[in-house]
Amino acid sequence: MFEDIQKHRQAVRENIEKSFQIGYTENEDFEKAHKVGDIHPNGKWVWTQLPSGKFDWRVIKKQSQSTVPSQQNVNKQQKTEDGLTKEELEELRTLESAARKGYKLLQRDANRLRRLQAKERELKQEKLMAPQSQKTEEKKGKLPEVKFTSSDFKKEKMEREEGDRKDALQLYWYVGPKTEYYDDDGKKKTATPEINEFYSDNRQKHLGGYEIRFDYAAPIGSFRTLNEAVSALNDWVNKKRVKN
Repeated sequence: MFEDIQKHRQAVRENIEKSFQIGYTENEDFEKAHKVGDIHPNGKWVWTQLPSGKFDWRVIKKQSQSTVPSQQNVNKQQKTEDGLTKEELEELRTLESAARKGYKLLQRDANRLRRLQAKERELKQEKLMAPQSQKTEEKKGKLPEVKFTSSDFKKEKMEREEGDRKDALQLYWYVGPKTEYYDDDGKKKTATPEINEFYSDNRQKHLGGYEIRFDYAAPIGSFRTLNEAVSALNDWVNKKRVKN
């Protein structure tokens, strides 16, 4: 009688343990249905092998903050489709942007260099064509125009003459480069353009103006400023550089 009661109690206990899947480790089929690390449907238990060698459900322990990877570290370690982390991808994009800017600067410098080279070729071509153009003009009886400036003339002191006052203002004369021209007979000659200063009155203390001379001893004209004299000399000489 007593043994029957014990057997009945054991059967009831085993049925309860089977229904809750707790502490039932003697059933080999049940143990084979689970692996260490399996999670219970309630999400709170994990199938664990105990130190005694038995298996049972145990409550899942929460991970400490230090063991849980932060979202920032996860993002750093997360790889893109190209096998790069987000930081590596951002660095690569920065390098690509800098490379594009550098390429644009190189293009700009290359275009500037091409323009300068083209301008240099034009100038060389003009220099090569200049002698031919000059020869053509000479065949037509016309020399290229001159364009004197005050810097083309050498400034020299004029010597004192007898009768000049001792306290007279020092005068100067300006000698230009030798220049070709046609005389009245159409013959080509060379003369030196000159500009001479003169006094404004007999007291010889004030500058009166500038006289221009070319080929002839007599002055061609008088002007108040040096620039006016140079401009008038250009007009007069260029007329003489055309054969009549």
